[in-house]
Amino acid sequence: MATGTATLNFGTSSARRATASVDVTGQTGLSATSFLEAFAMAESTADHTADVSRVDRVEYECEFLTASSFRIRGTCVRGHTYGDRKVRWVTQA
Repeated sequence: MATGTATLNFGTSSARRATASVDVTGQTGLSATSFLEAFAMAESTADHTADVSRVDRVEYECEFLTASSFRIRGTCVRGHTYGDRKVRWVTQA
């Protein structure tokens, strides 16, 4: 099992977006049947406090890309958001 963190950028406060994605690379042994999960923790970034990360509704999903990489996509449930969002991930090949 591998774990890590990544950052999704939803754009500037004047150019908000509903979705953002980041590719996680450098993994080993992934396959189309691997378990891939991404989730938010109440953590601060330069753009948001931990409280904001609790309140904003961003859903995350993972997509297998190659044996060494996968994509995390975040979607804001309530319209749009901005700035960086920390996301944690875990995989099990």
